[in-house]
Amino acid sequence: MKVESAEKSLNPADIAGKEDIANFLIRELASILEVSEEDIETDVAFDRYGVDSKSAVQLTGKLSKLTGKNIEPTVLYDFPTIDSLSLNLAQM
Repeated sequence: MKVESAEKSLNPADIAGKEDIANFLIRELASILEVSEEDIETDVAFDRYGVDSKSAVQLTGKLSKLTGKNIEPTVLYDFPTIDSLSLNLAQM
């Protein structure tokens, strides 16, 4: 199942906080991995979903575009779950 990109529904001015970022990450991760959004849990590490360097670059590229911030792919190792990453990004 192909999930529509969240980039069409959010722009940097729309991001209010952790929940918005987490929802974006859920949609984008589901799209990249070609799974249902319901299959994505926010407290499960990205590597448990099989996120490799290619998908990390894709995901952080979309996050960078959305937030207007330079987000390196290594951030997925520093903040390995949607919960921890979205909290960190909301506090930036």
